Amino acid sequence: MKEWVMSRELQLSRANRLSLVSLILVVRNCADIVHKSLESYKALDYPPELKELIVVDGDSQDKTLERVRQFLSENPGQFSKVTVLSNPKRSLATGWNLGVCAAEGEFVLRVDAHSEISPDYLRKGIESLLENSRIAAAGGVLAVRPRNESRVARAIVRILASRLGTGNSPFRHSGNLKAPFFSDTALFAVYRREIFSKVGHFNESLERGQDIEFHDRVLANGYKLVTDPSMTALYYAVGNMGEFISKARRTGFWAVAGGAPRRRHLIPALFVLYCLAVPVVAGVLAHYGMSLLLTLFLIPASAYLLLLFGSAFIGPKLGLYFPLLAAFHFSYGLGGLEALWRRLRKSS
Repeated sequence: MKEWVMSRELQLSRANRLSLVSLILVVRNCADIVHKSLESYKALDYPPELKELIVVDGDSQDKTLERVRQFLSENPGQFSKVTVLSNPKRSLATGWNLGVCAAEGEFVLRVDAHSEISPDYLRKGIESLLENSRIAAAGGVLAVRPRNESRVARAIVRILASRLGTGNSPFRHSGNLKAPFFSDTALFAVYRREIFSKVGHFNESLERGQDIEFHDRVLANGYKLVTDPSMTALYYAVGNMGEFISKARRTGFWAVAGGAPRRRHLIPALFVLYCLAVPVVAGVLAHYGMSLLLTLFLIPASAYLLLLFGSAFIGPKLGLYFPLLAAFHFSYGLGGLEALWRRLRKSS
């Protein structure tokens, strides 16, 4: 992945090239936390007269819209224009597309309702886009925070913040990189609005992974995506065990079903397939006395158990971490395995 450092002269030369930006927020039943994303939009170090806000509500049954209107009434003049749209289909992709179609800005930024971004997030994203006309979107890196202080919520955050939990995702684990670098996706991206007329909009047939599939099309059309480690975002993860495991399965399914899956999306599915085969294959090998083959076959399972067991003793001692991490892996893998099976059946 290529890196670059923008020169001081280049930054200064672009200081007077500010353009209208459309800030999109797709919401549904998030009354308890929507103020955080709205506050971060407000706090962006960008002129209020060049920020339009587009809120797309997916038929919320709580007080989400009431909280949005309260925020706007308490913070007049923070945006050049405010548009509130209805999303009767309720899906994220539909909400994003409604927002993009209503956008008037040269650039479009979308964040999740359960998230916050740093004040310089938008400005730095635009700087990356202006660096190269082939860069379609620039995103940041993610830090995860608990939505409450329960043991379950803290264990979930630890899983989502670790490589063992989420693999080599560039926006979660950028390592020691400080400068922007080319990547295969872009978190909470700042987009050129024109890119949607060139490669199409988000795929509304997908329940999850719409951004992955969209970014695949962006890359396939010769454009670039950038991750900038200095663009920081906070995500408030679910704090309920059942919701966490259920979401993992849906995410695993759509990560594989939604487009060209990355290796990090396929590994959990293949590992679950291996684990399901262990009792049968191990039994056959043991029955025929093939001890060497049996030992070799069981190495991945043994290594995984050692990793799980060892990771439970690193960092805060959270008793739920070990079983919750295993359940997360297997739920994500089962979702991916189901998607692989459906793809195979469809192609046969």
